[in-house]
Amino acid sequence: MTAIRFAIELPGSDHVLAGSDWPIMPIAPRQQVEETLSKLDLTEPQMAAILGGNAMRLLTEHIASQ
Repeated sequence: MTAIRFAIELPGSDHVLAGSDWPIMPIAPRQQVEETLSKLDLTEPQMAAILGGNAMRLLTEHIASQ
């Protein structure tokens, strides 16, 4: 959890994505990821960004640049 907090504090929550290395490594259920993030006292917008909003923004920007 310390590494996640560091990743959020250093570049900011708008630069952090929740993801996995599946199928190489077993993945944690989404509920477990959300429980871990909830222990970090994130705001609702921060949580939403990390859980999918940032990925959506990046993919949208990438597609728009094509």
